[in-house]
Amino acid sequence: MRDFSYYEMRAFLYEREVEKRVEFKLLELESIWFCDRKNVKRKLKKYEQEGRFRYDPGIGRGNLSRLTFARSFQDEVEQAVLACVNNDQLEDIIRFLQLSVPKSWIAEVSKEVQHLFGLHSPDHEKDVLRTVVMNKVSTLDPLVASISLEHYCIQQLGDTLAVYDPITEEVRPHLAYRWISDNNHSSWTFYLRKGVRFHHHRTLTSEDVVYTFRRFQGEKAPMRWLVQDIQEMECLSPYVVHFRLNRPNLLFPRYLCACNLSILPKDEPFAEHKWIGTGPFQLKKRSDTLIVLQAFDQYFLERPFLDEVELYLASEEASEAMIYLNKDHAPHDPAFLKEDVLNKYRYLAFNFRKSPIVRQLKFREALYHLLDMDQMQVDLGRESLVAASSFIPWKSSLPRKSKDEAKRLLAQSGYEGERLTLYANHVPREREEARWFAEMAAAEGISVDCVYFQMKDFYDRSMDQDADFIFMGESASADPYLSILDSFYNESLIYRRFLSEEHLRTIDSMLEGYKIEPDKTKRERWINRIESYVRSEHLILFRYHPVLNRTLPAIIQNIRSADHGYDDFRKSWIEHL
Repeated sequence: MRDFSYYEMRAFLYEREVEKRVEFKLLELESIWFCDRKNVKRKLKKYEQEGRFRYDPGIGRGNLSRLTFARSFQDEVEQAVLACVNNDQLEDIIRFLQLSVPKSWIAEVSKEVQHLFGLHSPDHEKDVLRTVVMNKVSTLDPLVASISLEHYCIQQLGDTLAVYDPITEEVRPHLAYRWISDNNHSSWTFYLRKGVRFHHHRTLTSEDVVYTFRRFQGEKAPMRWLVQDIQEMECLSPYVVHFRLNRPNLLFPRYLCACNLSILPKDEPFAEHKWIGTGPFQLKKRSDTLIVLQAFDQYFLERPFLDEVELYLASEEASEAMIYLNKDHAPHDPAFLKEDVLNKYRYLAFNFRKSPIVRQLKFREALYHLLDMDQMQVDLGRESLVAASSFIPWKSSLPRKSKDEAKRLLAQSGYEGERLTLYANHVPREREEARWFAEMAAAEGISVDCVYFQMKDFYDRSMDQDADFIFMGESASADPYLSILDSFYNESLIYRRFLSEEHLRTIDSMLEGYKIEPDKTKRERWINRIESYVRSEHLILFRYHPVLNRTLPAIIQNIRSADHGYDDFRKSWIEHL
């Protein structure tokens, strides 16, 4: 992997560059290179010796230093990207796409870049898919993983005792081929398939199931709500496991569909970069920028048709650059447009544990009217979103917003000009939307400072002390109602971190009613009650449901939508032309 310090520096200074000359302070390079003055000077000397520029240091306090470059930055970027193409260095290409440079520069070599991504079948012997994913992975440990891409990867690597079928809305057998329970649903017995192999080739037994579940009970796991009803576990035989619950739970098999409960081997301590499960793919490689999944030949169900999937983990800037490169397909290029309203919702959450003013209902109502998605679409030119008023897209309707009502409510709220802090994800789209909201608030006299965080820092609780409110999103799995339980029970997620104890007690009592209700229609009513409570109290403000537009090559057959908006390539294949 090449040294990117030079390109990062030149991208940072490019806006002020005139005729290949630029002036700067050494302090600026210390901040972008994360090193001290001595190492900055060492780097500059090295690049000067390589013939990249002439360096004229500023003499005396306050005088700027100067660089005179040998070549235009566009030429350097194009030549470097071409070198990456010729050497099949895809991770380096992703880093170039993330630079703050005109996308048209990369477009000059877009055909060569596009050739590296997509589907590859060298000699028709091995089918490999290379794709760019807009996200990073902080952890693949099922005890902690709470972000969509993390769940997606775990689903490819592991298997659960049961799976939820979103079409029939039923729980189906998977690692367990059947199960029985007593009349009050507090005792459950699961019968395991024989011959299921882990990636290290040992056969799965009931002891692996007990080991996996005890990991959640034995540690302070954010996802421990999935097993908190389990009072006792017992291996009745190598292929039979019994659970005794401390309370009736009709939905218990539904809990066991959660990918976090993918069964792990008892003889291998969990390791992030040596993920061992029973899933259709095994982990071949993992770095900060790349995850490689390799088909598991001994998978107990049908082996994936794709031999490998390479997931290049990129920022939103890089993903948008890839879209830019793909926007003009040649007429002979067989591609189709896939458009999905994702089973996700974006929202603004209030931190009831920090800010006194957000505890005032009238203040929250005032912000409800200011957060107008119709106005945001016009102001920011947004097209791919659906205004939300519900957790679930098909239940949302267009909410009524009024600036006059916002003014009236704000005047009654007790707001006295205090500065408030809004946290938002550090990607271009979220930054732009946060700034837009801050401007809408400022027009009404509300002072909002925007702070941007990386998703890799989401598990860090420092924002809980600093944020008055946050722009966040939730993503549903195949089972939308299990996802709602996770949203409110998962201690890593915002509801458990930001809502008051009083709010959580009210919601928890309704969730208990939901869990013991045998009738599906009545269970739906419990969810509706929770949603109505959240809306009436303005505990969060719904923003929108994202719409995903993307082009996929037509030679990828049988594309299936997986959980969380990613494509499921277990059943996909390449049609050789």
